[in-house]
Amino acid sequence: GCDGRPGAGIAMKRDPASSADPLSIWPATTSRRQIDPPGTRKASHRLLLVDDEPRLLQSLKALLKSHGYQASAVDTARGAMELLDSEEFDLALLDLQMPGLGGNAVMDHIKNRHIDVAVIVLSGESDIDAAIGALRRGADDFVRKPYALPDLLRCIERSLQRRDLLVENRRIAQRLDLARLQDQAARSVASGL
Repeated sequence: GCDGRPGAGIAMKRDPASSADPLSIWPATTSRRQIDPPGTRKASHRLLLVDDEPRLLQSLKALLKSHGYQASAVDTARGAMELLDSEEFDLALLDLQMPGLGGNAVMDHIKNRHIDVAVIVLSGESDIDAAIGALRRGADDFVRKPYALPDLLRCIERSLQRRDLLVENRRIAQRLDLARLQDQAARSVASGL
């Protein structure tokens, strides 16, 4: 989970005044670090939201956009696979249980096609085997529904930071490989003279 333990899940408290609305939630504690104000996040991060619950999907999309993320939303695993094949995303927030194909099929698709995207699984599954299975399939994290939005935002930020570091490390490695090849070519030319 986002508390530093993989797959630990996230705690959440509901607003008792609006218990009928699953989207009315408030932070689990008041001592946690405040969420960055809207618009202060990197607008370059592209997120794909996949969930079969339309209200949750649209609310999460609006929240993420208000925090500066670019967000696309689909309500089926097939729709997610099509978007992942045609567009680039930095992070996918993926519901595990959906009608028809579920989140596991999307993670298998990502792995089989070598799609470079971080994955956070959001699921109502409380079974530890579901979390372990998602992590084994390549998910960066497993967040249990319902979740506290501040915690989810921190989890997203951590996943994006990890991904940014991996991308930068790959760029550095490529530059080093290129420099090594150029050095070898220069030595070959010099020894041939």
